[in-house]
Amino acid sequence: MKSKTIIFHAAVFAILCLCSTIASCQKKGIRVRNLQETIALSERHYETIKDMSTASVDELIGIINVTEELEDSILSFTSRDTIAANKEIQKRIISVSDSLRFHIMRLALSQSRSLADVIYLKTNTIGRQRSCLDPKLHKQAERFFGKLDNNSTFKDAATTIKEYEKLLANDDYWHITSREIFKDFLKREDICFRSMLQFLPTIPQEKLQRFTEETALICNSFYTSGDKSFAPVEEITAFMTMRYNRRILQNADACRTHLMNGAKLNKTVAQNYRWMLLQPFFSIDEMSMAALSSSQQQLLHDIAQDMPELFAKLEKYFPKKQGAKDKEASEAKIIDVITLYILKSHIKSIV
Repeated sequence: MKSKTIIFHAAVFAILCLCSTIASCQKKGIRVRNLQETIALSERHYETIKDMSTASVDELIGIINVTEELEDSILSFTSRDTIAANKEIQKRIISVSDSLRFHIMRLALSQSRSLADVIYLKTNTIGRQRSCLDPKLHKQAERFFGKLDNNSTFKDAATTIKEYEKLLANDDYWHITSREIFKDFLKREDICFRSMLQFLPTIPQEKLQRFTEETALICNSFYTSGDKSFAPVEEITAFMTMRYNRRILQNADACRTHLMNGAKLNKTVAQNYRWMLLQPFFSIDEMSMAALSSSQQQLLHDIAQDMPELFAKLEKYFPKKQGAKDKEASEAKIIDVITLYILKSHIKSIV
């Protein structure tokens, strides 16, 4: 046991040294000098992790981020280095890439991970996607939506429904011709949406469905091609990604608040709540995750931490028959299965 511990800590120290080396190179504006040097560094990285029996979430984040840096360097060199055509070089690249991928998945699955652990891992291993964001457009969108929280919501469900219907009936929003009208729609829709979340258990399901469908149709109309568009598609995408993240997280957070405050639900509403609580973890992909603000990342993590308690509160709406098979399908088991699926999917998508 002692020798295994020594090997483990030695491997962790080697990873930290490798992280430090790459970080130092980045600060100096130099990654590696050539393809062969990059492959050698990748093989050295592999040697540091292959004997590790397990890894904490933070250690796993370090391993993944180093692997991505090395993969990016290999891709960069192979696109312009004639030596990449050498079969022996190709064999080494494939071998080390497959080996790293295998051991990263092995370490990810080496111990039980909570949903909060997996979300922390995801938000700290999306460097590639974050680098693809246009920082100027992203900042504009973040500032715009940040101010919307200052707008007051409506006082009751009846007013909310009335104002939502008025919003969706406005022809100007179905044929947007300027940024001003676009932002005006986003502002007004945000007030309606946040108001609806306050009274979610009392608003008829058919109303919620209609609001969702008609809002989606309006939003799809924003992406008009050619000279008819009121703004470049990159700008529209930045704002709509921010809106998408905001709505899904607000939705899940409202369900969390209602459940924590002891809201009484019927079975249909409880089923909707279960999906809305899970939606951020399935619907926010790596690119959308990269666009999350620091406060949104924290909210996603907080919801993940509360999921076992929230699902326990929902369990009473879905009584199960006695028996081992039904016991295995408990709400807690559902979260474990979902957590494992999200972890595996994320690892496969980034390395």
